[in-house]
Amino acid sequence: MPFETLDVVTSSPVLLPSGRVHEQLYVADGALTKGGHFDEGVMYIGGMGQRKKFPPLPQYPTRQDALKAIKEFEPIFSGFPFVDPETETKPLETTSYSCALAGILSLVARPHLGISAIPIIGSSAPMRRSGKTKIPEACSMAALGHKPTTAHYHSEEELGKFLVPLMQAGDRCIVIDNIERPLQSSKLCILITNGMLDDRILGKSEDIFLKNFSVIFATGNNLTFGGDLSARALRIDIDPGQERPESRAFSFDPVARAQELHPQLCIAALTCLRAFLLAKMPWETSRQRWGGFERWDSLICGTLLWLGYADPFDARERIIKDDPIRQTNQDLLEVWFEEYGEQIVNLGKIRRDKGDTYEQLLREGEWNGYFARTILRRLQGQFINGYRLVRAGGRSSFQVLRTGEQIGMEEVAGFKEPPAKDPPF
Repeated sequence: MPFETLDVVTSSPVLLPSGRVHEQLYVADGALTKGGHFDEGVMYIGGMGQRKKFPPLPQYPTRQDALKAIKEFEPIFSGFPFVDPETETKPLETTSYSCALAGILSLVARPHLGISAIPIIGSSAPMRRSGKTKIPEACSMAALGHKPTTAHYHSEEELGKFLVPLMQAGDRCIVIDNIERPLQSSKLCILITNGMLDDRILGKSEDIFLKNFSVIFATGNNLTFGGDLSARALRIDIDPGQERPESRAFSFDPVARAQELHPQLCIAALTCLRAFLLAKMPWETSRQRWGGFERWDSLICGTLLWLGYADPFDARERIIKDDPIRQTNQDLLEVWFEEYGEQIVNLGKIRRDKGDTYEQLLREGEWNGYFARTILRRLQGQFINGYRLVRAGGRSSFQVLRTGEQIGMEEVAGFKEPPAKDPPF
């Protein structure tokens, strides 16, 4: 006889795969009760030793209920100087603030979304001690009632070693903190988009398959995402606008306030999501859904757009522009086109000419034909800022075409997963 899989253990109510919340949690007065309940692969253990009384969740919340509920997060985040670079939008009207709200909604909705892709959410500031780490901490505290698990990024290899124990522990919220270089990781890309980690346990010849039920955040000064990870990321930007941001005076600690208000903030997030699901998930924008993240986009971005907030997806453009790998590739294509136009060129000619394209393909100041060919093969077929490199016969002949279209990296690196069916209620 097959048994149902236990996927998530939680001390706070969550959105179940069906779109409901545990029915067993409710008592006569509408308050959430303590105790252990298993439903739809989720084990709810009320309080986990803590005395938390959650306010009642409306059985059939409306858009008005959701509009009131979403405002409950403002006392937590109103002190953060959210910005959208190159605009003068008010802090709580920015895409950066919407990305913070998306983090909270994602944590509450993770069991509902299953192992489908959720983007990594970055938190960036131009200088130290600006409060960038407090944002994911406040998100975790508001949604889950505890701080996130912290990991560090020293290299792609080291981060890969951390992922297995993090997935084994079933951590709901993970923060890769204080990143000092462009964040890139092929293993993290696979984990985010595939929802599964197929790896070996460190020190053992044993394969392991782990599901990803986490929401992953990253923080850093002028944080950038490199390579394919930039097509799987959002970013919250804050800017205190002063030399010593640690000297700012706050009347409260946003993380402590989120912990204090956790029960009502958790229910507020559920109210927003439930109201949107009951409204049949209207799509309030003309853009197409984010390839590879359709379920998350439909639910999380859809809820925020429905409630009149900025679209978190709009933060994608600045991530793409700041990607150092993409910028390097763009520089190469622009220099190539300026030097050769659309003519077919092989590496031998580039080496003989020793022009600007040659300089772009050097490795540590030296010419290496294998390295140059590898760079071009990885780049071929991509659309970057209106240019495209194509193979033109032979092992080392290429051509740069001017497409006239500026296409974001997600058009190349993203993949399409089949759209999810609307859940039963």
